[in-house]
Amino acid sequence: MKKKLAKFFKRTRKNFSKYLATNRLYLIFVVFCLAETILLRAFTIGNPFSIEPLICDLALIIIIGSFGYFIKPSKQFRYYFIWMLIITIACVVNSIYYVFYTSFASFSLLAEIRFVGEVGDSVVEKFKIKDFIYILFPLIYFVINKSLKNGSYYHFVSKIEKSKRMFFSTLAAGIVVLIFTVFNIDGTDASRLIKQWNREYIVQRFGIVLY
Repeated sequence: MKKKLAKFFKRTRKNFSKYLATNRLYLIFVVFCLAETILLRAFTIGNPFSIEPLICDLALIIIIGSFGYFIKPSKQFRYYFIWMLIITIACVVNSIYYVFYTSFASFSLLAEIRFVGEVGDSVVEKFKIKDFIYILFPLIYFVINKSLKNGSYYHFVSKIEKSKRMFFSTLAAGIVVLIFTVFNIDGTDASRLIKQWNREYIVQRFGIVLY
């Protein structure tokens, strides 16, 4: 039994190490995007490590990232980078919007931003470095990609990556995580999510990605 357990853990550790080594771009994408959503909640509603929004954000980021496996390893960066920019812009806009309205932005409500300019210098005083810290993540991601490009990472991964298998296994993992959110939604949560009348609650309950 001891030998079997030792062999099992050895094989598991080897597979885990191989996964980390051959999925760096995807894993960094997930970690960076999740970090941005955590920071947004920390700087706005103040519940950065609340389980419910964290799990929902993580599940959706995993699912979004899984589709990157349909792209050749050397081209995956563009897909992940575009999605990271979308999440970064959402975080920057909502971080600034929350300062003025104690709520989260929507396309229709963003039109109200034009009235902010009427109060002049007092607006500038409200802007803080934290509202733009999210921009660091895509910049660092770009540098990491350059480093991987200069090495043998993409050449190595292109030879061993099984795209369909990775897609389905990663998608399944995201769906399993998302089930936690689905099973914990009650009638009130569903109503608020559909009607979008309490945007702060939606972000606090479901995270910024779903919102």
